[in-house]
Amino acid sequence: MTVYKAEIKGTFTDDFSGKAVVASVYSKAVNILLPSGLLISIVRSKDELSALSVLVPELFSADMAVSGLLKPGMDVNITTSTISIGNIAINFGNAQMWEGLIKPEGYKLEARIRTLLEEALIKYGKRGGLLGVIDSNSSLNIFEKKALDVLINALESISPVCASGSPFLYGISGLVGLGAGFTPSGDDFISGAILGEELAEKTLSSVETEGNKVPSIDRMSIERTLKKTSYGGRTLLWQILRNRFPFYMVKFAGSLLTDDPREITASVSRTVSYGETSGTDFLTGFLWYFKNVFHNDSSIV
Repeated sequence: MTVYKAEIKGTFTDDFSGKAVVASVYSKAVNILLPSGLLISIVRSKDELSALSVLVPELFSADMAVSGLLKPGMDVNITTSTISIGNIAINFGNAQMWEGLIKPEGYKLEARIRTLLEEALIKYGKRGGLLGVIDSNSSLNIFEKKALDVLINALESISPVCASGSPFLYGISGLVGLGAGFTPSGDDFISGAILGEELAEKTLSSVETEGNKVPSIDRMSIERTLKKTSYGGRTLLWQILRNRFPFYMVKFAGSLLTDDPREITASVSRTVSYGETSGTDFLTGFLWYFKNVFHNDSSIV
């Protein structure tokens, strides 16, 4: 058996053990399906990291033919420190831990920055997903039309307060599973909206505010509808509902610690390159949250 050592492991990888099965094999990742319907992924680069993945670049090196070694349907055995598939074992017991948390820092979220983000997203974003939700000049596809119906109803149902005293946004769970692909557009959009909520909360907590509350997204209804989406979408949202974000989303958030227009534009360009439309739809959801849910500039400095 050939043993590979993982360089980094996601914070949730230690929580699962037992039998599983290889779900898919790609040049950047091997996805393993757990009985729960979640995926643990063996990934090639940091950009693919999540709280449910292990980074093993060596497995994807030029002299390795991953597609020849691993096939969908192969049995997998997982312990708290190893993943065994056929004649391959991944040891992640001593790997560096990656948590996917958003740090409590002062993010630049004022109107000028949001306008810059939107202009860059419309310029560089990929079509075919949900970009039309914020791009008023585009012709809408069937998924964008459905998403707008869901989002309009959600905005109309925002309650004034919840138990915590914050406004509450219901109904966004209607986007779960919307679209086509490994991670449907609606799941990426929701991820961006939740990141928007996270950054708004962390920014407001660092300044003096009076009477301003960050609208909370109804996460319980999203959790209840996870079975409506693909295994990839379910895994993404399951982590984000627990405040654990994929590496590329954390990296984007980090770019908002600066107000340098060049760095912010470059960050958008990098982010939209993730997946087919995943990066674009994530940013679309992020900007939608600030344009439609939390847009009080007096509360952001």
